[in-house]
Amino acid sequence: MNIFQESFRAIPGFKSLDSCLRDKITPVCVSGLAQIHKAQLLIAACENKTTLVITDDDNSARKLAEDINQMTGEQTAHYYPSRESTMYTAEGISPEYEFQRLGILANILDGNCRIVIAGAEAVMQIVPPQDIITNRSFTISENSETATSELAMKLIMCGYSRTDKIEGVSQFSIRGSIVDIFSPHAPYPYRLEFWGDEVDSISYFDIETQRRTDSLKEIKIVPAREVLFDSDELCEKIEKLTKSSRGKYADVFKENSQSDIAKLKSGILIENADKYINLIYPEKPSLFDYIDGNIYISELSHIVNREKGIKAQYNEDIKLLLEEGMICRSLCDHYVDFHQILMNKKDRCCIYINSFFSGADKIEYKQIINIDAIQTSTWGGEMRQLAEDLKEYCDRDYTVILMAGSEKTLPIIADDLKNSGFNVEIVTDKTIPEKKKIHLMCGSISAGFDYPEIKYALITQTKTAV
Repeated sequence: MNIFQESFRAIPGFKSLDSCLRDKITPVCVSGLAQIHKAQLLIAACENKTTLVITDDDNSARKLAEDINQMTGEQTAHYYPSRESTMYTAEGISPEYEFQRLGILANILDGNCRIVIAGAEAVMQIVPPQDIITNRSFTISENSETATSELAMKLIMCGYSRTDKIEGVSQFSIRGSIVDIFSPHAPYPYRLEFWGDEVDSISYFDIETQRRTDSLKEIKIVPAREVLFDSDELCEKIEKLTKSSRGKYADVFKENSQSDIAKLKSGILIENADKYINLIYPEKPSLFDYIDGNIYISELSHIVNREKGIKAQYNEDIKLLLEEGMICRSLCDHYVDFHQILMNKKDRCCIYINSFFSGADKIEYKQIINIDAIQTSTWGGEMRQLAEDLKEYCDRDYTVILMAGSEKTLPIIADDLKNSGFNVEIVTDKTIPEKKKIHLMCGSISAGFDYPEIKYALITQTKTAV
């Protein structure tokens, strides 16, 4: 039993929300929630399908995912970051976030993501269509047969780079009968050992020590780039576009485009393929296309303000790109309108979760729910203050959770509290929370909480800075 899930489900406001979800009543507004309460709500409302949560920016999305995963003790929530679009030929741009995004998209299709949390810019960005991820992914099984030369070609078509020795995601190497591959969705790189064309063994391995670790029977390889294309097809589209291009900067655009065409025809990968993303993915697929569950929008007013800032900066960037002839007017649409997408998602429940209800949202909510929730400060480690706070809660017949320390220090904290006269239990999977009892568990989250309606509170130790 997850005590965070069960406690939130007892709150009257959540029962109202749960009824709306069952009856497909949408849109719904839930107010009174700080971030820590939103994390608990999402755990309580989590379903078998993939849930999408939209926040104002990447930082908010990451912190919310961290709180959820700390409460569940596993990776229930996946932080989906925005990525930097490459419009110029440039070196030194880290593809780390692109790999993270690809891994999540692949895991969604495999049914391995319960909650995906993304900032406004991340959900506005174009992603690969599902069929690209599906059709360019492939499995390799122990005892299967494939020539290493054919495998290398398949990996290159999926956006992988061949190196002498892999050092990170999206790379592969072939050294005699050993093939190493690091797929974006994998926790560790794979090592395949061949006997002729037969895969003799598969395992994870450690990049630093180069030693094999866990053995595997079958692995899945997913694309290593978001923008994947057939070079000949893209050349044709660019040539057609340059012929129809008109305007003040058309000649410069044609010159720059011819340079890209020459690279593509020579088999050279262009690093600024993002500027052609509308030609490559004209249907403008987005993260929403991967989501089959409900959608939660956290602090709509903050998202709207963030969206305005993103579009203002984008318009400035586009103006400069046009003047430099890097793009033409037909290539000036790199974001999706997620508000319009939300309006069209008639088969999904859209739940707006906010600190305060605001009539300025201009949304005709079918139901407005307020939850009586208090966010409390973290505990800094001073035992006297902790004892005072715990006593106050116990005197008011509260059920109390205390998150503090590690598995090693937890028994010490428990003994100290018992010596101070508290009824203490270290939480296990079989724990049933009781009133006037301190339920102790290791770890920490961003803040504590207090639900007066059900007399349930959590005190958490301040997170240690990393």
